[in-house]
Amino acid sequence: MLLHYHYAGSDPAIYCRLDHFTLCPFHRDSDNQDDNDPLRSKLLLVFMSSLMSLFTHCPMCKENSPGRLRRTMGTFVEIDENCKHCGFQRSWQNQPLIDKTPAGNLLLSAGILFAGTSPTKVLRVLKSINCYTITTRTFLNHQKKFLQPAIKTVWTKNRNNIVQKLKETNKHKELVLGGDGRCDSPGHCAKYGSYTIQDLTINKVLDVQLVQSNEVPSSVHMEKEGLVRCVRFLESENLVMKTIVTDRHTQINKWLKENQEHVDHRFDVWHLAKNLKEKLVKLAKDKQCTDIGEWIQSILNHLYWCAVSTPDGNGEMIAEKWLSLNNHIINIHTKHGRVFEKCAHGRLPAA
Repeated sequence: MLLHYHYAGSDPAIYCRLDHFTLCPFHRDSDNQDDNDPLRSKLLLVFMSSLMSLFTHCPMCKENSPGRLRRTMGTFVEIDENCKHCGFQRSWQNQPLIDKTPAGNLLLSAGILFAGTSPTKVLRVLKSINCYTITTRTFLNHQKKFLQPAIKTVWTKNRNNIVQKLKETNKHKELVLGGDGRCDSPGHCAKYGSYTIQDLTINKVLDVQLVQSNEVPSSVHMEKEGLVRCVRFLESENLVMKTIVTDRHTQINKWLKENQEHVDHRFDVWHLAKNLKEKLVKLAKDKQCTDIGEWIQSILNHLYWCAVSTPDGNGEMIAEKWLSLNNHIINIHTKHGRVFEKCAHGRLPAA
């Protein structure tokens, strides 16, 4: 079972008897206040036999009076002490309760969810070492009742703070954003899709929208619908897009062109490079084109350079820089085009 360093209860004898686990509250360092908070209190893995050995004698009359395990609830343990000699009675709990929910159980569920691990595997590990633990059903109940509302509350609060700071600094009228969608499964059978939009200047997420496939004609429409909802949120907060960077999603491209004419829409070079690499790798497998394999990384570097070296987004300049690749490979470094006449590098050493 999980056992707190901090023992709840009003009887000072508990702390004094367990001073090899924790400091006595009457001699505790006043600067160390973490033990008063169940969310920050340290935890221990304690054997039941060792725990019960602490409840063999009455703390008042010191007579032999073994405690009785009253109940367990996941990581929660409650022990009753009833002394037949002096009549002393006490019920000891290894952790505090939060809204009738053991804090240790809730912390375990929170750790599983926030770490992104599998609850089935984590709980199986605890059961395999014969440790008291919660069930998968309890984890799901905690997730629904406590954890998801907490995540939503924290997210909404942080997002509102970011929006407020943008407005205070007058940056809300010229936002440079990046957006992308993600589905819960690959292919055309996804049920849920989320779309995230981020301010690329401050590297902060401004909004996340979740779309279910039955809300749109089909799952392939979820990404566009997510973007539309993000844009509506921005408009409701008086945030104005100046530039947005997305992948080459045809529906998004069309919608932005028809509904956001004032926005400078650009494509993400990472998605372009990924698609180009797949084609080059496939081409390099051809017996007549094996030499391309040695040029793949250089070609991808050139693609990134075309975008990075043209911060004003001049389409003609980017196109001519990209097409100069053909000349560069055959050692021709001038007369590439009308606006990009020669390579930007210096004189190359002789081969």
